[in-house]
Formats: sequence, C-alpha cells, structure tokens
Amino acid sequence: MFTKKISVHWLLVFVLIVSLGMGCFTPGVSAQTLSKEGWPKKITIAVVGGETGPSYPILAGIGRMIEKYLGTSVNLTSAAGHDASNLMNKGQVHIMAPTSQSILDILNGTGPVKDLGPTPARAWLQAQIFGFDYITLDKSGIKSFSDFKGKIVCIGPSATTSPDKVLNALGTVYGFDIKSARVVKWDRPTEAYDGLKAGRFDVIQVQGIYPSAPTTELLLSSPGRILHVDDDHMARLKKQLPWLIQQIIPAGTYKGSDKDTQTPAVAMFLVTHRDLPDSFVYAMTKMVWEHFDEFSTYHPAAKRFKAADVAKIVDLSPYHTGAIKYYREIGAWTKEMDQRQAATLASIPPSAR
Repeated sequence: MFTKKISVHWLLVFVLIVSLGMGCFTPGVSAQTLSKEGWPKKITIAVVGGETGPSYPILAGIGRMIEKYLGTSVNLTSAAGHDASNLMNKGQVHIMAPTSQSILDILNGTGPVKDLGPTPARAWLQAQIFGFDYITLDKSGIKSFSDFKGKIVCIGPSATTSPDKVLNALGTVYGFDIKSARVVKWDRPTEAYDGLKAGRFDVIQVQGIYPSAPTTELLLSSPGRILHVDDDHMARLKKQLPWLIQQIIPAGTYKGSDKDTQTPAVAMFLVTHRDLPDSFVYAMTKMVWEHFDEFSTYHPAAKRFKAADVAKIVDLSPYHTGAIKYYREIGAWTKEMDQRQAATLASIPPSAR
C-alpha cells in the first residue's frame, strides 16, 4: 500500500510538471496575455495586388502571424489606396498599405477623399519601395529622358494619376515637352512589356520592386536598359513632387546594367487606425521583428524591411504610439524622431492628430 501511494503521489507531481511545461510553450501565451484588455477580437486587413506581387502575400502573411501569435482573428478584403482609407475611416478596415503619395490625401482629407475628410491613420511597419522604372530597348535610340521627343511612351496603370505626374515632372526637369511625345496608358503591365517587345512602344514605365521577373525576362532576351536619373535631376524632381523618394537598383540586377541605376519611387508602408490600442499595435510591431525569419519568407521583398526605415516614413505619416514604444526600445526611435513626429502631426488637420 505504501509503495502504491508513493507511486500515485509522484505520478500526480509528474502530470502537474508536464502540464505547466506545456503551458509555457503554448504559442501566443506570454506576458502580453495580461495586457490584452481592449484588444479587438477580429481585425480586417485591406490587401492590394495579386498573389504574384509582393503586397498581397506580405499582408496575408501578417494576418496569419496575428492569428498565430496574438490570438486575434483576421479577415482580408480587397481594397487599396483611397478605397481602403474610406473603409478605415468607417472602422471597417484596421490595417492597410498606402503609398507615400496617397497618405497625404488620406491624412488631410484632400484629393479623391476630400468628401470623406481626414483619416487618423498611423504608420507602424515600413517599408516597400516601388520605383517608377522607365524601360527602353537599344533599338529605340533613347538614352535619356531628353530623347522622348517624337517617341511613343506607355505609362500606367491607367487608373492612377501618379504616372502622369511623374512623367510631367520629368519633362520639366529634363526640359522636354510632353506634348512632343505620344503618351498612352496600360491597364495591365503585360500590355506594356508585350508592346515594347513588339515595337509598338519606344519606352514603357512600370512600377514595382526590383528584381522584377518581367523586366529580367525582357532584358535577357532584348538588349535595353532602365533609364537613370542622376542626383541633380532627382533633387529637382523631389522639389516638384515631395512624396517621391529615390530608389537605387544595384549594378548587375539586370542583364546589361553594369552601374547602379537610380529611379524615382514611392514608399508603401503599413498603417493602422490611431485608436487601435497601444498594447495591440506594440504587440503587432514586436511580433514582426521578433519573428522576422518567418515574416521574410512571405515574399523576397519582405527581406528588405528594416526597423531603421522609420526615418524614411515619419515625415510622411505619424507613427502609432504603440509602434513608437517598440522602436524606442530597440533604439530605432530617437529624440530627433520625436521632433519629426511632432512636426508631422502639426501639419495635418486636428481631427487626424
């Protein structure tokens, strides 16, 4: 009897130890559990682009991580830019990915969303850089933007205004009259690539993240180049369009490119609503960077995300205070960043601050 009682006693102790141990390794169970009061039970992410592009898999991947590590259910809805901001303003979207151009309208309630009014969006994760790449083949004779006179230039997508604005600004800084060229629009990028290869266009403008598979394929089969914008012209271009940033495509990225190529670009970053709980946004931000090995598998472009890139975005959009807390902890957010955050907040309407 004594031996049996001892055995039962130690069996119960063993079961208790195993149970506690399993609890320690349950995904999502941590000190954060104590701060979940007020967290949303479900959030909606506005995804943009097809599954072959970078944005969709990255945003969908973040949704999976939120469910896995934070225990909040995630719904995906197809919406981009100003449409997504409309849904965020109504509380129907919690996370979206605007560009550095559209965020100015979203925060200020201008342009296509002037009837909607300012949306109190806050950045939390940065950044993808989308270049306006102007591609031409050697047979076109185009070596610079100043050679566009009499040429057929295909830009797009047709549903957005930024390609026109960038082309017009390039015309101003390079001194060519846009009216001297024939400008056409594409609805799908394949139309631009196929037209260039067939000789229907002399130069095409496509927007995306390098390395681009269609551009790689094009330049492997047809000698050509992406047009380079030098530092002087880039500085003049950014004075006209403050939401532009520069992108450097490293030498060797594409066949025939033996030097770095600089192109005008916009940044795409993730924002959430100002009123989402600080502790939840802090947990989301920490989740991405502490599980970056997992996050970076969703698309090759995700490998380029850097915490230090907060410095590239804060002048365009204020950051969520929950995200700031995390970036401050890892040393990416400085006192100088506090000043820039304050300046950005002061530049937007009071309802969006």
